[in-house]
Amino acid sequence: MSGASTTGEPRRRGLLDGIRVLSVDNYFAGNYGPQLLAMHGADVAKIEQPDGGDPLRTDAPYLGDAAGGYSHGELRLMRGKSSVALDFRQPAGRAVLRRLVERADVFWTNLRPAAALRAGIDPDTVQAINPRLVYASLSGFGLPAAQPTPFADEPAFDIIIHALTGLMTRNADPDGTPHYNGVAVADQVGSLFAVCGVLMALLARERGADAARVDVAMFDSMIALNEKTFTLFGMDRVVRPPRISATNSPFGAYRGRDGHIVIGVGGTVLWKRFCTAIGRDDLAEHPDLDSGVKRVKVERTVIRPLIEDWLSTRTVEQASRILLEHGVPASPILEVDSPVLREQALARGVAHEVPLPDGSRIALVDSPIRLPGGPELEVGLPSALGEDTDRVLRDWLAMPDAEIAALRRDGVLK
Repeated sequence: MSGASTTGEPRRRGLLDGIRVLSVDNYFAGNYGPQLLAMHGADVAKIEQPDGGDPLRTDAPYLGDAAGGYSHGELRLMRGKSSVALDFRQPAGRAVLRRLVERADVFWTNLRPAAALRAGIDPDTVQAINPRLVYASLSGFGLPAAQPTPFADEPAFDIIIHALTGLMTRNADPDGTPHYNGVAVADQVGSLFAVCGVLMALLARERGADAARVDVAMFDSMIALNEKTFTLFGMDRVVRPPRISATNSPFGAYRGRDGHIVIGVGGTVLWKRFCTAIGRDDLAEHPDLDSGVKRVKVERTVIRPLIEDWLSTRTVEQASRILLEHGVPASPILEVDSPVLREQALARGVAHEVPLPDGSRIALVDSPIRLPGGPELEVGLPSALGEDTDRVLRDWLAMPDAEIAALRRDGVLK
């Protein structure tokens, strides 16, 4: 993953301009949060081992060939950050890392706590170097706690967290077979919660509080995402059935004459509107259907057959128009190749087209956060491994070129 970088282009100032983030991260969970901070102006230095760097750099598929193109991980998760190829396993590398820590505002890592301790980048060690530093740990099950927990420092890829927090059972077949939905929700949401914690900690620091340790566990994040079924079980000890809303119906995808449509009826008002829309006002006050909970119980036996009978004589477009005209949330189901979906993403600025070295362009996803009146940054292509090492060492540490060259000769830098 080489190729042209945009690090030499003029950089517009973002709302996080002046905030320095030192990141020892890998994979989706570790990369996403720092990239988001970079997209809003933070100066993010990503520390990578010179002998290969982040594993995502060699994870196919590639845009271009593996030797000179970009991996999907680089394109998705490494834009806007500076790559510093520094071997901090060596004493000279640890000394450089220590100096970078002294200049940073935030230290971010998704290494498992035991691994971070072995590497000398645990909270105690890092904050002893820089007491004003915000330390952000994103791990599977959190930093060590005084009270033992069932899961402590086990490996925690996204799919493992889905399995342990009830999310895979929410997507189970009628026969009980659980399924992964293919979206790295635990990685991304955990990283978002960590970003939220970092911003809170930076604000608190500006108000005079002690530097914070942001401790976000992917497990905790997915329990928070699955809070509805978690709480409902606490109320009545009932595990809700998968693939349907626990409290609302109709609420899901239904088969029409030429495809599927999504209908979202939440609450009594929308149920009455829905009944009018499909010409069944007689059902609006039916005692067996007058609450979402009652309708959920007969979703498969009554509600779905009712709706799909109505849809059988209408196209998805026709049905959507009728329901929307009656104030009922409904929509067709789009895939990422949909021109409408892509037009909306580009128009909103959540994606923008980035020029490639061969003259073609690719649409890449940016930050979804919009702040009225605030600057919006569009980042280009990711840096190659170690491409920004010299720039960061000069800017952050005022390191002389001769010292950089000596470290490179010793194999500490790439």
